Amino acid sequence: MEQVQISADLLKMDYKGVKVSFSLDGLDGDTPLGILHEAVMKDMMGRANYTQWELATFKYAGVLEKIDFYHGGKLIDNPWVG
Repeated sequence: MEQVQISADLLKMDYKGVKVSFSLDGLDGDTPLGILHEAVMKDMMGRANYTQWELATFKYAGVLEKIDFYHGGKLIDNPWVG
């Protein structure tokens, strides 16, 4: 768990050499935004699984736009960039 927070903090500081890739496969939700919403809601209720908690942690840190996201085994356009 601590490694996720450290990764989020390093991304926040634009620390060179830190890259995070995240698979959205198998998570609840139909779209990347829906998956994020489900993860955050479950985290707020204390019912998130580890992967949902990781995604919520990156959201709370404000670093989603710095992560490479995969869905269906393929790199997708990051919906949080822009």
